[in-house]
Amino acid sequence: MQLCLYDDTYGYYRSGRVRIGKDGDFYTSPGIGTAMADVLASFVLEAARPFGTAEVVEWGAGTARLTAQMMAEWSRREPGWAEWLRPVIVEDHPAHLAAARNNVASAASGFGTGCAAAFLTSGEAESRGSLLPAVIIANELLDALPVHRVIRRNGRLYELGVAVDAEGESDGRSPFCYVRMPLSDERIAASLDADGTVLREGQETEVHLPAGEWLERIARLVPEGVLLIADYGHEAEEYAAAHRMKGTLLCYSRHVVHDDPFLNPGEQDITAHLNFTALRRMA
Repeated sequence: MQLCLYDDTYGYYRSGRVRIGKDGDFYTSPGIGTAMADVLASFVLEAARPFGTAEVVEWGAGTARLTAQMMAEWSRREPGWAEWLRPVIVEDHPAHLAAARNNVASAASGFGTGCAAAFLTSGEAESRGSLLPAVIIANELLDALPVHRVIRRNGRLYELGVAVDAEGESDGRSPFCYVRMPLSDERIAASLDADGTVLREGQETEVHLPAGEWLERIARLVPEGVLLIADYGHEAEEYAAAHRMKGTLLCYSRHVVHDDPFLNPGEQDITAHLNFTALRRMA
């Protein structure tokens, strides 16, 4: 999943066309209206006001439609917002970053804010840190971070790794297949134990260790501030409920959803619902 999504040359979120919107593979809320931006704009104003001056960071911003829409709402509610709020766009996909610059520039010119937004890759954002208090928004970001997939077989917990299936490649199927292997990280079992999760025989699920690592990086970067995560998922009990035997991993391509991550590596989105219980504990 790390390679398919984030490889510097071939990764889905590092190369190719714009992935979001009608001509992409999926929509996010800012692509279908301004309701979410209107609500978040109000939240940001109240959350940032105690700091006096603050950055508003959209991390994994895509085309930054959310920030552009919030700018429009801030201009309606509080025309002097640009004197104390500074938008920061963090995005690693070159085509998305170019679209983000255009969207934010159009918003700034249309409402006369004189806003000076910053545009950074995640590496640049992490290397420079935050000079100001920050309100950080991660909208449908953590669901696209790599996950560990696990399965219970014969009473034991295994990790699902990926192997090459030579026979599959020869008859036209995907050359990849799942293979059971020992857990690659002791934190996988510890996370399930902390949530009280006991998988049923044959049940699969996902463990989001990289989401916790991202939270740790954010905590080191920001001296003080607020982090808002908007995403889809379940509490731990529902996440591993009896009717969810195959986990939550899904793939999106041209607005068609399926559950085979081995199709067209680097050309489709791979995502998993969040375990809110585990995420809250890690935070």
